[in-house]
Formats: sequence, structure tokens, C-alpha cells
Amino acid sequence: MIDAYLTLAGAAEGLKQGRFTSEQLTRQVLDRIERFDGRLHAFITVTAEQALAQAREADRERVAGRSRGAMHGIPIALKDNVFTTGILTTCHSEVMADFVPDRDATVYRRLREAGAVLLGKVGLWEFAYGVPGEHDRLVPPLNPWSLEHSPGGSSSGSGAAVAAGLAFGAIGTDTGGSIRHPSSVCGIVGLKPTFGLVSQDGVVPVSLSLDHIGPMTRTVLDNALMLQAMAGFDPLDPNSREMPTGLDFASQIGQPLKGLKAGVPVNLIAAGDNEPVVLSAFAAALDCLRGLGLEVIEFELEGAEDVHADSTVILEYEAWHEHRERLSDPVTSAKYGAGLRKRLEAGVRRTQEAYEAARGKAAATTAHLDRILKERFDVLLMPGREAPSMTMAELRAATPSARGKMTRLGNLTGMPALVLPMGFTDQPKLPIALQIMARHFHEPLIYRVAAAYESAQPWASQHPDWLA
Repeated sequence: MIDAYLTLAGAAEGLKQGRFTSEQLTRQVLDRIERFDGRLHAFITVTAEQALAQAREADRERVAGRSRGAMHGIPIALKDNVFTTGILTTCHSEVMADFVPDRDATVYRRLREAGAVLLGKVGLWEFAYGVPGEHDRLVPPLNPWSLEHSPGGSSSGSGAAVAAGLAFGAIGTDTGGSIRHPSSVCGIVGLKPTFGLVSQDGVVPVSLSLDHIGPMTRTVLDNALMLQAMAGFDPLDPNSREMPTGLDFASQIGQPLKGLKAGVPVNLIAAGDNEPVVLSAFAAALDCLRGLGLEVIEFELEGAEDVHADSTVILEYEAWHEHRERLSDPVTSAKYGAGLRKRLEAGVRRTQEAYEAARGKAAATTAHLDRILKERFDVLLMPGREAPSMTMAELRAATPSARGKMTRLGNLTGMPALVLPMGFTDQPKLPIALQIMARHFHEPLIYRVAAAYESAQPWASQHPDWLA
């Protein structure tokens, strides 16, 4: 029996050493999906036959002496807004309930070329923007730590699947925190990379100025290995950016933190209305990092009070324009969930002038933060989320933007931001998370700090009891 919570890096090493095959690994994960997903609802579509065929091909290639790298033969899942040839891609919406793409998104093509095995497509909040409603026909994913609680959004199925041991990694998308929220409340590692580092081609957009695609995994090293297979310039994506030559995302993992400086934006954190349990865990995390040699300095971030408002204007304006044609059709409009339709229609009031002003302020905020990180700090530290997971009932009654004051900074500036576990609440046991940000293309530095903390505080070794 293979450890159900074996890390992606551990699975890659096991395959390399011949302790098990990709087919054996894939069969075991498919068995877990069959056993547990009836209660968890992480998956929309399970591609069992294709997964086993891909696993056998990976095994044949390995026997023949061909290795595609760390992802070769590793079972993963994709958020169901990522195009997959011949496989249903629904965006967890009745609007796209029967849509089957005729091509792969670039991010999936790259993972496939790296030898990854596709287990299937996982659930999300509708079109990566809506909120689960009481009368929705499509069942939303639940949190593996407590089935009464939300797994966060919008990459809810991705977070649930990885935390439950139903995939070694998953793709998420993040427009205002949609990788980091579910990673935070499901107790896993999630990275929103540098804007343009991972191609948006073939991923159904929410807001092209704010959308990011990134990996969700159980450990920091796993995350770096998965990102390595996903990243790179793509001429099909107008927002794609050339990354520095030879960028190795895992290259700084294991290096000491002494000599590095971290800024803590106290006014941005204060604006987040953090719960006491989060602030207590964050203070303990800062003490731990100081003990590891990191110099931690509190400061006030200029313009912090405008980050959420500016990103909201951009998000609502662009999301409305992405969907307004469908919404103008009464038949199609009726298929939208009430929560999503309400959020989209908020964009009607956003004028082009307000949108352009918000984009201008975003550019200024980005330049200011880049200068701070260049001159004063190596990374920024803040909580990953203001509170643990809501219950599903609380979520359905809440304002969708009630959380996210600290995650929005990463989307507005396009700078990379990662979350990882920094503890748990009591009764019920629910994860809470630390967030680390850095300048564009400084993911290796983020992974360095995150891996040092993870080694000192191995919260990632804990898993939900009922999924043993």
C-alpha cells in the first residue's frame, strides 16, 4: 500500500526508484476517489480510463529509459475551467454543462508533455466567480476537515482534492485569492505566480487583468516542482511574459534565511478584520521565522486602503464584459446561478472612466511596492486569510467579498504570493495559513522562506482523520 498522503516529490522519487509504478499509484488514487468523493464532491468528471492509459504510457517510457522530469507519471486534477480535449469543461455552471473543448489549454498541454496523469476535472464556484447557492442544482465541493464547512473559493475542488489525498497536485486559478483561499482553509500550499508566468490560454477568464493560474499541492517543494512544468512564455496568451533564463523554482529551497528581511504591512493586515485565532497564529509564525534568522520589520504600506476597492472596480468591470453577451440572452441568463448573476450585474455600474482610473492606480501601487521590495525587504508576510473556513450555511448568507483584503494585493500588482499552513483552530479542527509575497519572478525566494517555515512547523503532516 502506497502512503495516501505521499508528497508529489516522494511519489516522483518512488517512481524513479521503481518502488511502484505510475499505474499502481494512479489506481490507488482512483480507489480513494471512489471511496471518499461521494461525500466530498471534489470531482465533476473522473477520467479513470484515460488516467490509467496515461499512467501505463509513463511506465513504458520509464522502462525505456525516458524520463520527463518530476511530474512524469504523477496523478493530478484540473479545475473545470481549464480546456481539455474531448473532456467536459463545465465551469461548474449549467451555462456550459455540455461544453467539450476541441483543444487543450496551454497549462494542461505543458503538464501532459511533462508526463502528468489526468485524474479528472474538479469543482469550483460557478465560472470561478459565483458563490454556491441554496437552490443550486450542481453540488459544491466540501471541506475535507469538516463537511459542514466550505473548502474556499473559487478553486474549491482543487483544494479539497489535494487536502483529501485524491490528487498529488491540482491546478487552480486566482483572480482575487481563488487559489489562496481554498489552500488556506484546506491546509495545503497554493501559489498565485507572477502575472504572465503561467499561460492563461484555454482557461475560461474572469478578469484578464487579474487572472492567474497556479499549482496547489501538499508541500512547498511539490509546489515548486509542479510550477516548473507549468511556467513559460506562450505566444497564444497576450499577457504572457518571458521569465528569466534558467529560472529554477526549487533552487533556493534549503538555503538559510539569515540576511533576509521581511516586511509586515500592518495597516493592510488591520484592514482585513482578522479573527484573534489568525492573529495569534501569525504572531507565532513571525516568532518562528525570526528564530530561523529572518529579520521581520513592521511598516505601513502606502495606498493599502485602496487595494480592495481598486481591484473590485477592475474585477467587476472585466467580469461583466466577459459575460454580458450571454446575460443578454434570456434563455442563457436563466441558467446562471443567482449568486453569480448578482455579482456580474454589479459590473454594469462600473464606467470605463472608473475602470481606467483603477488601472492607473494599480500601476502606481505596483511601482511603489516594487520599489519597497527592491530597497527595503526581500518578502512580505501576512496572514493567508482573515478567518478559518465558513460553514456552507454562513457562506451562502455572506457577502462574497467579505474575505480577501490581503489576497487582492497580489492580483492587483501581479506579484507572486504563496500560502501554506500555519496552524489549526480547535473544535472543529480547521486550517489557517501564512502568506508570503515577493517581487515579480522571485518565486524561488518565496519557496525558500516557505520551505524553511514548513520544516520548522510541519503542519502539512496533519490530515483529516476520516480520510485515513
